[in-house]
Amino acid sequence: MTEILSVRVDATLKKRLEALAKNARRSKSFLAAEAIAAYVQAEEWQLGEIQQGLRDWMPGSSES
Repeated sequence: MTEILSVRVDATLKKRLEALAKNARRSKSFLAAEAIAAYVQAEEWQLGEIQQGLRDWMPGSSES
């Protein structure tokens, strides 16, 4: 199920997104959703790796 999310972007970015959507023959919403999903996935991975590294580095840590 999809949900509605509103975001504010500057005019230049909006125009760039509109041009990209037109050239890709996709909606602005589709491209924005894809970009947000990719960002969230990358950030979750990076933060997970940092947290695991800190657990491995902390003395006396027995968690893996």
